[in-house]
Amino acid sequence: MSSIQSFDGEFVIQVAEEGHQHYAAEISHLIEESARARDIGIAKRTPEYIARKMQEGKAIIALHNDGRLAGFCYIETWTHGKYVANSGLIVAPEFRNRHLG
Repeated sequence: MSSIQSFDGEFVIQVAEEGHQHYAAEISHLIEESARARDIGIAKRTPEYIARKMQEGKAIIALHNDGRLAGFCYIETWTHGKYVANSGLIVAPEFRNRHLG
């Protein structure tokens, strides 16, 4: 699968691929920590679940120029793709309020 990339000078934003799976545990942790900090009941997403979204081409990843994870989101589809929802949107704390995306 070819990956669409956006470069804004500081970040690379692209469709996540299998090569990004090493970020899955960090993404899972960020989602969990964000929910805990805001005391909301976001469902926990395992690293395996995140990796599967990457394999399916249903995720977007944002990386800082130095390779650090900056942000992530994925889509959920149901009814054979008839319905789609954005889900799992997370921005790493150090990159918040930096106009990522």
